[in-house]
Amino acid sequence: MAHELTVAGIHELLEHYENALYVQVRKEQRTDDAYIEDRFAVPEVKNPHSIYRSGIGRRMVEAPAEQLITSNPQVFVKTGNQEVTKRLQAAITDWIQVLKRQNPNPFKETVKNLLGRGESYIQVVHNEDWVTGQKIRKGPPVLFMVPDPMVIYGSGEEDANGVPLKLFVKYERQIQDVIYKHPD
Repeated sequence: MAHELTVAGIHELLEHYENALYVQVRKEQRTDDAYIEDRFAVPEVKNPHSIYRSGIGRRMVEAPAEQLITSNPQVFVKTGNQEVTKRLQAAITDWIQVLKRQNPNPFKETVKNLLGRGESYIQVVHNEDWVTGQKIRKGPPVLFMVPDPMVIYGSGEEDANGVPLKLFVKYERQIQDVIYKHPD
């Protein structure tokens, strides 16, 4: 299925992903959500009895993520040069320290998405505040966001590392947000 890289072609391809490729996946994820969020129907329970919602489904999904130890994450890099290796490890370990303080925690959110939704994505976003006008670096050069997989539509074609060749992130935004981030 060939699609041009035009606005109309992108809309056509996204519609194909939503209505053909991902229709069963999203249906199953919504069913799983009903159990995780403890809001599934129980037609067998009739008056005068009531349903007891314990929330155990959410705890079953989130418990493994809470077991991740992120108090002292470390990075190990291999290069041919020991000096370069030390500098890279130090820089990336500093970035990891920033990430572990991020709310929500991207390490735990990745595990929760994998267990609850069956898939997880990490979106790498340029950090606009990394180098200021005074050439002062703040945080890592990129930010790692963990979007809800329900808004991600990846193609079936993947590279050698399992990364989809085409990827859509679909979500509603307020026009004010777009104007604020991109004033020109």
